[in-house]
Amino acid sequence: MSEVKKTAFIFNANEVTEFNGDDVLPAGDYLLMVVDAEIAKTKNNEEYLKLVWQVADGAYAGKKVFHNLFIFNRNDIFRNKELGYFARICKVCGKENLSDLTELYNIACRVVVTVKTKDDYTYNELKKFFPAGTADTTAPAEEDQYDDVPF
Repeated sequence: MSEVKKTAFIFNANEVTEFNGDDVLPAGDYLLMVVDAEIAKTKNNEEYLKLVWQVADGAYAGKKVFHNLFIFNRNDIFRNKELGYFARICKVCGKENLSDLTELYNIACRVVVTVKTKDDYTYNELKKFFPAGTADTTAPAEEDQYDDVPF
């Protein structure tokens, strides 16, 4: 394993797995669970819900995926879309009434993950949410009612 020494700074890039900024999950169906959640703020000081999901099984077990929901957005249409996604996540996790975001932690659910690219930045987008035991994730999910929102 490559070591980093503070005094001489010895480093061999050939001994480390290279990361190029688009280290994303391939599109597909994954068993994920929320492992962290917080209300964060954008650079413009607007609040949003930041969820950190982790792959629970398979070849990508342990890989984290970040999912931001703008449930406090000032635009009613956009906010309602985001609240719809969050409601689906809560229901799939069996937590229809939350008093603390930590109640969502470590509850596995099936998630359809897509890959998006914008301005040379590649990232994952979480699209559909299903209970963990669901085999067919190709069926339309509740949040699909918002797919025609123009932003």
